[in-house]
Amino acid sequence: MRAATAADLPAMLELLRGNDLRDAGVADHLERYIPEFADGQLVGYAGSELHGSAALLRSVAVNAEQRSSGVGAQLVRAQLEAAKNLNATSISLLTTTANTYFPRFGFAIVQRCTLPVTLNDSLELRGACSDSAICLHLSLEQRIYFV
Repeated sequence: MRAATAADLPAMLELLRGNDLRDAGVADHLERYIPEFADGQLVGYAGSELHGSAALLRSVAVNAEQRSSGVGAQLVRAQLEAAKNLNATSISLLTTTANTYFPRFGFAIVQRCTLPVTLNDSLELRGACSDSAICLHLSLEQRIYFV
């Protein structure tokens, strides 16, 4: 796996929009996005932002043909490992559709007001993501999660 590049961005944005996900801030944190390819085609990716010691998981997107193949789980695990390597102490996410997917990695549903305050620097928390989005949080200090 490698970090995304500017050449990957158009295909990433297309996949993102095709999954009804927002693209605000993606280009600003491109170096923390991990794309996955099959036969030279982008099939999925996941991104993150680092704000102080808190990470925000962003834009886990997999094309329809690759769903349920393990690509999404592989990308989430890669982002969890990357966050730990950057000395993040926690990782959080907002979702309107996948709140039952992320607990398998150790994430727990929390109130938005309990998220690390440094995440307020993210466009995602400043309004790019709906106020009705469900917040999930995972402490990276307690355990290593492998699913």
